[in-house]
Amino acid sequence: MEKKEAVVQMVLDAVERGDGNSIETKLGSVTEPELVGALKSLERRKYIEFVTEETGWFELTEEGEEIAQNGSWEYRVFVAVREKGQSTKRLEKTLGEKAKIGVGQAVKNGWVKVVDGTVTANTLDIKDEARESLLMKEKICEKTHAQLRKRKLLVERKRKTFNVKKGELFSQEVTQGEKEITKEMLVSREWEKLSFKEYNYDALGKRERKGGLAPLMKMRDEFREIFLQMGFTEMRTDKYIETSFWNFDTLFQPQSHPSRDLQDTFFVDSSCAESRIPARLLATTRRAHEEGIEGSEGHRYTWKLSETQKCILRTHTTAVTSRTLHEHSKQSPFRPGRYFSIDRVFRNETLDATHLAEFFQVEGVIVDRNIGVAELISVLSSFFGRLGMEDLRFKPAFNPYTEPSMEVFAYYPALKKHVEIGNSGLFRPEMLQAYGFESDVCAIAWGLSLERPAMIKFGVDDIRKLVGSAEISFNEDSSVCLL
Repeated sequence: MEKKEAVVQMVLDAVERGDGNSIETKLGSVTEPELVGALKSLERRKYIEFVTEETGWFELTEEGEEIAQNGSWEYRVFVAVREKGQSTKRLEKTLGEKAKIGVGQAVKNGWVKVVDGTVTANTLDIKDEARESLLMKEKICEKTHAQLRKRKLLVERKRKTFNVKKGELFSQEVTQGEKEITKEMLVSREWEKLSFKEYNYDALGKRERKGGLAPLMKMRDEFREIFLQMGFTEMRTDKYIETSFWNFDTLFQPQSHPSRDLQDTFFVDSSCAESRIPARLLATTRRAHEEGIEGSEGHRYTWKLSETQKCILRTHTTAVTSRTLHEHSKQSPFRPGRYFSIDRVFRNETLDATHLAEFFQVEGVIVDRNIGVAELISVLSSFFGRLGMEDLRFKPAFNPYTEPSMEVFAYYPALKKHVEIGNSGLFRPEMLQAYGFESDVCAIAWGLSLERPAMIKFGVDDIRKLVGSAEISFNEDSSVCLL
């Protein structure tokens, strides 16, 4: 007979004999977990009913027993110095290693004082409350109990008792019960005579391994939902390889700009060069760079077609915005527009805990007549407010294709400071008028990485954990959404 079955039988036999009260004292070497398991099993089958009672008491430790007999260490220190002061070293020789405890407690009680290593009495008579409390351990207050337990003079003991009585279906013979009804039982009607094992509908099933959205993808979906709620339309972002024309030139970024160098940009085979750049846009973009448009002086250099046809892995999704605004400019009559994109961009970065060569950029743009910084701040407050970032600050900045430009900072309570979360600004007239927009049409835009807010949200200290090397458990256990 297995140990579990043996304990069950011992319980049934004890109840049959009338020994159900304080049953744990009558089963010898059975441990408490074994007994509780047997009792709950029998209770589920209605063989027994039981009630658990817990009693507690206090016991003196070995040191507590010694103090109850001979007095506390502070009392012994006081007795030793009552007639004449003694040095701490002499007390240690007399009372042993506990002398330090006794001196400290006696000083705390105000019984003695220590001056230049000599202990002298402050009073003629005292009351050894520690010893008296130990002798009356069941009658003292909780505060005194706590003090004695802290000094390891007293310990609390607890004991569970189980009072057991017969249940509705009590029997000394345990039947397991059938687990399921078979066809034969139904045909023969044998099931009517059998007992069946009860199903526990509250039991949890085995946890199955499942897939999970990566935290970065959850963050992306949250941003997308916010844009859609604010009336934005998603731009098509599947063109990872771009010409320098759309990535740089249409953004009024000079061909000598450092960001177009090999150390910052991934260049690809020039055979992919796009040959269908709109002729009018090509001409107006060249003029914007070389001469300027309507009040602008341009960059004053010789613009090269060979440079603009170089192919790269796009360095920002603003290349997508450039294409979208060019298409929007063809609408007649003019209509305002709201667009957003969330997708990969590529930079020639050294990989470390805060940098990736491939990362996600979030970008939003609004094009309308006569809008400016006030509208930009308003829409940024609404956008970031939906992410729970309400305390925003704006700092003037420089960007080749926006003027004015502003860095956006949000306050993070965990860091107790404002942290940069994005960039923003108004697209330059040289861009918009080259597309074909009228002079009173403006575009406000902002952008940020997806990884930085994800790192803060999910408590990640290394940006590389958000991408391919992440453990599947990290995906499964991360939050379903942002609240």
